[in-house]
Amino acid sequence: GDCLVVQRAAHAIKGSVGNFQAAAAYQAAKELELVAKSANLEAARQVFAALEIRIEDVRRALRTLTKELSQRG
Repeated sequence: GDCLVVQRAAHAIKGSVGNFQAAAAYQAAKELELVAKSANLEAARQVFAALEIRIEDVRRALRTLTKELSQRG
């Protein structure tokens, strides 16, 4: 059910952030995947909140990089 959906989504996110070498986001996604696998949705909510912060860090870094690259061009 819900835990499987969360587990699969976390796995996909883990792969995506891994492409950017975003270690903190990767670790948070990995933790969410493991927590969801254990069927603990309350813990999953807490880990998801941490993952959201880490994903925002990745977004911010990508925006900064894009801005820096466009200024060089």
